[in-house]
Amino acid sequence: MKNKKIIFLLTNRKHSGVLKRVESFIDTNYEIEIYGFDRGFGKDVRSLKGIPVNDLGIVENGKSYFSKIINAHSIFKNIFKENSKNTIYYVFSFDFAFICLLNRKKYVYEIRDLVYGYFSSNFIVNIFKFFDKILIHFSLLTVVLSEGFVDFLYKTNSNSNLIVQPNKLHYFFKDKSRARPNFDSKTKITFGFIGIFRFPNTILRFARIVGENFPNYEFLFFGDGDPSQKDKIVDIANKYKNISYKGSFKNPHDLKDIYKEIDVSLSCYDNDFINVRYAEPNKLYESIYFFVPIIASENTFLGQKVSKSKVGFVINSSSDKEIMYFINELTFCKINQIKRNMIKYLPDDMIDDRAFAIKECISNNG
Repeated sequence: MKNKKIIFLLTNRKHSGVLKRVESFIDTNYEIEIYGFDRGFGKDVRSLKGIPVNDLGIVENGKSYFSKIINAHSIFKNIFKENSKNTIYYVFSFDFAFICLLNRKKYVYEIRDLVYGYFSSNFIVNIFKFFDKILIHFSLLTVVLSEGFVDFLYKTNSNSNLIVQPNKLHYFFKDKSRARPNFDSKTKITFGFIGIFRFPNTILRFARIVGENFPNYEFLFFGDGDPSQKDKIVDIANKYKNISYKGSFKNPHDLKDIYKEIDVSLSCYDNDFINVRYAEPNKLYESIYFFVPIIASENTFLGQKVSKSKVGFVINSSSDKEIMYFINELTFCKINQIKRNMIKYLPDDMIDDRAFAIKECISNNG
């Protein structure tokens, strides 16, 4: 018999990482309901293992942050009324956690991104940071996907209701055989970006430099994004013959074939943003698992991990000169050495454990 009810409130009901977390709770001793907004991009998912993913409507790009909160609060009020006070709400954003706190609901707060980390004002960031600590304090449990977020918020983790659950590879790969690395030495290096299109200052800059200066190399884009970002990808792919947009993909099922097509994975996001400086993207674990070296931006938590573990390269991705120098110096000898470094990491180091720690903590605190 199901002994607890958990309602998942999704900022984007098409986000593969969020859906992975929800799916990990299905077929366990929980009654599950799923509600989410549509951000306008990504593969549409109507249900997870027979459980409907209820659509709460489209979130318009460019709409003010506070108007989005007011809209979500109005919608969630109806969901709150229909459920008992013992229902647990699993939320993936600052604003949704804030709504649950205002309505005195039990909630689990998963921090996948520091959304306020994209604001330019340090004063505003510090205000949000103050309230974020309050949200963490009153949560049943707070899950962070990066140790860097803990460093940003507290310096050290002394909170009993806060756990770090790295954003690892989907457990879909748990029973899959991991291919051995291919130590090719070709004349053409293929770079790839995989995921949601953002950060034109770094990602598009890198692609443009490949297009303009390295016609014998190739750059492939895999993924999706809001129309304004997607249009930029399509434009640069149309402009240069050695740049291609491969379209959206199904995660995790298409990842193996995608990583076969590239030699180096680009994950050098714009470190002008606080969120980027402290995040630990899932691309780190994907790259190691598929033996594809990763490129990270300097002065980031990801860059520190890449450098320490010797699984990729760390560059100044905001400088044309530095990118040019990096590509000119890159060889398959260097790429293959990174692949050899990756061999020591076992699949269990990269694959999600289906969040057993999270479920146990909810059971203990709920």
